[in-house]
Amino acid sequence: MLFAGLTYSMITQIITGQKNHEKAVGILYFLVVCLLFILTACISSCFEIVDVTVDTLTGVLTLNRPMSKTVISRTDISGYYSTSYTTSFKEFKGLILKMNNTKSYRLREQNLKSIPILMDYLEDNKVKYLGNK
Repeated sequence: MLFAGLTYSMITQIITGQKNHEKAVGILYFLVVCLLFILTACISSCFEIVDVTVDTLTGVLTLNRPMSKTVISRTDISGYYSTSYTTSFKEFKGLILKMNNTKSYRLREQNLKSIPILMDYLEDNKVKYLGNK
């Protein structure tokens, strides 16, 4: 919302600017705001979980991020919620893993393809289903 407001104000400044100097400064500000928006999106994607590996023999889940990896034991999970996330194009299913130490992990089908495998693993190991959220 903030990005849309800044974009609108900069475009109106570019259009209504009377001198070429003012239009060039407006275009420069617009490009800087666009670059900051893209940079923010790239940085936030580095902290998203992109893959979940399930080891059924040892009961260990590995949550992989571009910069790090988190290993979770089956006994650390107190339960899970099923969720849905709707964009303007599609509805994505997801899970929220609730841990024993009150921490939680959000897993979305939008950036994970292994949600059905994880759901099967949780059901097979009788992890408590906490409902929809």
